[in-house]
Amino acid sequence: MDKSVLKQFLKAGFIFKGELFPTEDGTPQGGVISPILANMALDGMQKVLSDRFHTNRLGKVDLRFKNAHKVNLVRYADDFVVTAATEEIALEAKELIKDFLKTRGLELSDEKTVVTHINDGFDMLGWTFRKFKGKLIVKPSKKSIQAIVRNLSDTILKRGKAWNQDVLIMKLNQQIRGWTNYHQSVVASEAFAHLDYILYELLWRWAKRRHPKKGQWWISTRYWHRRENRNWVFATDTKELIRVDHTPIVRHTKVREAANPFLDTEYFKQRKFNQGMKKLTGRFKLIWKNQDGCCYHCGMPLDILDEREIFFKVPKSCGGKEEVANMAYVHADCQRIYLESRSKE
Repeated sequence: MDKSVLKQFLKAGFIFKGELFPTEDGTPQGGVISPILANMALDGMQKVLSDRFHTNRLGKVDLRFKNAHKVNLVRYADDFVVTAATEEIALEAKELIKDFLKTRGLELSDEKTVVTHINDGFDMLGWTFRKFKGKLIVKPSKKSIQAIVRNLSDTILKRGKAWNQDVLIMKLNQQIRGWTNYHQSVVASEAFAHLDYILYELLWRWAKRRHPKKGQWWISTRYWHRRENRNWVFATDTKELIRVDHTPIVRHTKVREAANPFLDTEYFKQRKFNQGMKKLTGRFKLIWKNQDGCCYHCGMPLDILDEREIFFKVPKSCGGKEEVANMAYVHADCQRIYLESRSKE
C-alpha cells in the first residue's frame, strides 16, 4: 500500500455526533482499515506452512503423503487457527509463525494463543469448536453467552429502568435478533433456551422494581400476556418480546466454489433469498417471499444479516393495518433516506 494513503487511513479520525475526533494511536474501533492491515500483514503465512509441511526436499508439493501432517490454516482477519496431527507438529508450526510475525514487527499474544487437543476444544469468533465421540460440535462460546447476558442486563436494569415497555421490547428485540442471527447456524438450541430463562429473570426484576408495592399476580398480568397458544409473553398491545428458543437452527450453505459475486449475480441473489426463507418464520417469512427478498424502496436484494426494518405501505397513522399485505422489508439506510425526503416535502 502507498504509505501516504496508509497514513491518511490511520490519521483520518472518526466523527461522533457531528464532531471530528483524531486518532493519534492505533485504528478506530470497527474501522475497515484494521482487517485490511491484518490481511496484508499476515499474507504469506499459508506459504510458510506449506513450504515446510506440504512440500518435499525439491520444494514441490508431494501428493503421495496428501498432507500427512494435517497442517491447515484457517484465518479470519487477525484471528487464525492452525491444525496439526500431533502436539509436536503444532508446536513446530507455532515457532514458524512466530518467526514469520517477527519479520513484520508482530508477535503472538500469549494470553490468546493456546495449543490444545480438539477433544478439549478451542474458541474462535464467538464459537467453541470441540469433538464429542469423534463428531465435531460447534456451539456459542461461554464468553459470547456471558457478553450477551451482560448487554441484556445493562439494557434492562440500567439504561432501560425508566423506559416504558414498548421501548424496552424494541431495544431487546434488536439485540436478540443480532445475536441469534449470528449463532443460528451452529448447535445453539441449549444456549437459546438459557437466554430465554435469563431474560425472564431480568424482566421480572425490572417489573418488581417499577412496582415495589404491588403483588406478584398484579405485576404478572400487567406485563405478561397470552398470545395465541403461548402463555407468559412479555408484550403490549403493539409489541411482543421475541422468544429466543423459537429461532430456527439453519445450517450454513457453502458458496459454490467457482461463483463470482460480480458475474453470477443471479446465483447470489437467489442464495440470499433462500437464506431468508430458511431463517425467517411466520408472517415475516411471507413478507420476505412476497417481495422476493428485495428492498421495497431500492429494489436491491436484502441479506438476512443486513440491518433492515418493516415498512408500512399505508402508514398506521393513516389507518394502515399491521398485516402482511401492508408490510415490506426495507434496508435501514433506505428507510432513513425515505423519511428524510418525506420530512422535506
